[in-house]
Amino acid sequence: MQYDIVKIKEDIINLVNSAEYQELYSYYSQSSFFNILNLSRKETIHSEFLAWLFNPKANHELGDYAIRKLLETLALIVNKFQKTNKENKFPLEIEDIIISGNYDIDNVIVQREKNAGGNGFIDIYIELDVIIQNEPLKLSLVIENKVKSREGDKQTTRYYEWSKKECYKSIFVFLTPLSNAEFENLSEPECECKNYIQLNYQYIVDYIIEPCKRLKIPDEARMFIENYLRTLSYPALQLDTKESERGDIVMAIGERERNLLRNFWEAHKELLIAAISALKDDPEISDEDRISINNGLEAVIKASNKDTSKYSFNGSKYAKNRLVLAVIKKYVNDNPNVTYKELKRIFPDNMQGTKYGVFQSLESAAEIYKETDIPRHFIKDDEVVQLSDEKIAVCSQWGINRNDEHNSNINKFIRKANELGYIISHDMDY
Repeated sequence: MQYDIVKIKEDIINLVNSAEYQELYSYYSQSSFFNILNLSRKETIHSEFLAWLFNPKANHELGDYAIRKLLETLALIVNKFQKTNKENKFPLEIEDIIISGNYDIDNVIVQREKNAGGNGFIDIYIELDVIIQNEPLKLSLVIENKVKSREGDKQTTRYYEWSKKECYKSIFVFLTPLSNAEFENLSEPECECKNYIQLNYQYIVDYIIEPCKRLKIPDEARMFIENYLRTLSYPALQLDTKESERGDIVMAIGERERNLLRNFWEAHKELLIAAISALKDDPEISDEDRISINNGLEAVIKASNKDTSKYSFNGSKYAKNRLVLAVIKKYVNDNPNVTYKELKRIFPDNMQGTKYGVFQSLESAAEIYKETDIPRHFIKDDEVVQLSDEKIAVCSQWGINRNDEHNSNINKFIRKANELGYIISHDMDY
């Protein structure tokens, strides 16, 4: 593959001078104290941090907030992905209460390396009382953390059988650093005992640590959390493959860093793809590695061709599907007496191009979700649109047909919105 050397030199200079590069360079050039001490992939260190985070008495001043977020996250996972043996994974009597948040927590005890009655040592063991209408329910959380190694000989089964003999209701967690793509494809945990809920570090970051960061906490605690996030996102390129069966390069990425990296990629992807291609053509690369690099390069190019541009409407920027939701909400707000039938006439199903339509009744959308196990409509409470006679859920399936952009469903919708007087601009370089 031939490259324009002058263009490459110019692109490298532009990359180094870019704001994204400067901020990312500053971020990744500062090693966390976990990295400095060569502890970034030590399971015990990650378990110690999480035990600190979940301990209401620790100096982070979060109280029981992190445990609440952990319980919410586990309820989400078991309902959305890992439904197998659901009745054994999450106590039904507290599921709705946990989601609603209408409960208190008391008598929390967080232990590291809990002796499971001669069956081994549990990485993180939490006992607590969930107070529901002044009635306490004793609950334990058994967390087995696997950063690099696989499960030991029937570890999860031994811990499960031991804990079931105790007087507590128990939730069992198998924590690993899988990517979200791999994690969200799991219908059951990878460990031997299928009554565990598998959790990954990216979900811990997105659903627990990031919400904790948004609260007012002491500077020392914030610094500790930010150091830990840097540890999770720092690439471990020198993992000993003999020691690690998983070989994870990045364990998880924080929200700010993810946005920076995404913008960095979009601004410089041609140069970055050229760099990977040059590595593939290196004569010192083995044929096996060359095939791996080529396969990865093809996947990267395919992903980079996905349209991620934004649309400006009513003072805000939206992805394609969120734009449709915003326009429908705006129209209904401007026409509060509109009925389901009238709105269908204005935004007919064939505009979207599939059986999901531009929108469906909330009941129909929920049925589609139940049948396909994939949300095809916006069905969260704050997304549902109330008409004069019906609650509706707007379809989330919108895209651009590169072979016929004019007739893409999103462009059909935008033309209709323009006819109604709504001004929408396509921010191609966002």
